[in-house]
Parts: sequence; C-alpha cells; structure tokens
Amino acid sequence: MRMAIADFAADRGRPPASAEELLRARYLRKVPDDPFTRSAATWRWIPCGKVAGVCAVRSGAIGYETW
Repeated sequence: MRMAIADFAADRGRPPASAEELLRARYLRKVPDDPFTRSAATWRWIPCGKVAGVCAVRSGAIGYETW
C-alpha cells in the first residue's frame, strides 16, 4: 500500500485523500488485510501534515503504534 500511495503522489503531484481514492484510481484492487489483525478495516492512515492527504499507512494492531 505504501507503493500505491507513493505512485499516486508521483503521478498526480499530490497524495491521495483516502484509501477509497486509491481504489477508484486503480492503484489498489482492494485494501489488503492488515497482517497483524487480519482485517482490512484496521489500517491506520497517516495524514501528511501540512499537505492534505494520506502519506503513510500502518497496522492498527494494539501496541503497534509504539513500534
């Protein structure tokens, strides 16, 4: 998914607004399952900060936020 985010940003000159935008633009066929939680719904989409959009993604597993 990180590659899809990076490819989208490189192609469009801005980060994607959401996972749904990556899906609509066909950078992802589907949101894969989080390998720790085994659910596609638990991903944490990390905002860019000063620029609107999503710049990273990480597992939503409990305790993962401290890694």
